[in-house]
Amino acid sequence: MKRDVNGMTEHELLAELVLQGRRAERERTIKYCIAAIIVIALVILGAVYIPRIVAPLQQIGESLEQIQRELDKVDQFLGDLGEDSAEKFRQTVENFSDVSERLEEFMDMLKNSGLDKLQSTLEGFNDTMGGILNFFRR
Repeated sequence: MKRDVNGMTEHELLAELVLQGRRAERERTIKYCIAAIIVIALVILGAVYIPRIVAPLQQIGESLEQIQRELDKVDQFLGDLGEDSAEKFRQTVENFSDVSERLEEFMDMLKNSGLDKLQSTLEGFNDTMGGILNFFRR
C-alpha cells in the first residue's frame, strides 16, 4: 500500500524503509530457495534419465558396428561373386535378418526407455517455472 511520503514524519519514513527492506530481503530469500530447488530438481532429473538415455545410445553404437560388419561382408561377397555365391548370399541374408531383429528389439527398448516420460516431465517443469517467473515479474 503506497503512502504519501511528503506527509510522513521522519520516524514513519524510517519505519516504512525498514519494512520495505524486510520485504525485499524476504523476496530475495524466496527467489534463492526456488533457484536452489530448481537446481536440485535438474540434478535429480539428470541422475535419473541420463543412464536411461546412455544405454540405448550404446546399443545404437553396437548395432551400427554390426551393420558395418554386415555391409563389409556384402562388399566382399560382391567381390567374390564367382565362387560359393549362393551359400554366401544365404549367410548374408541370415545375418541381415538377425541385424533386423536386433534393431527391432532396440527400437522397442527405446520406446520403453522413458524418453516420453522425460519429455512430459520437462514440459510440466517448464510450465511450472513459467508460472513462477510470471508471479515474480508482476
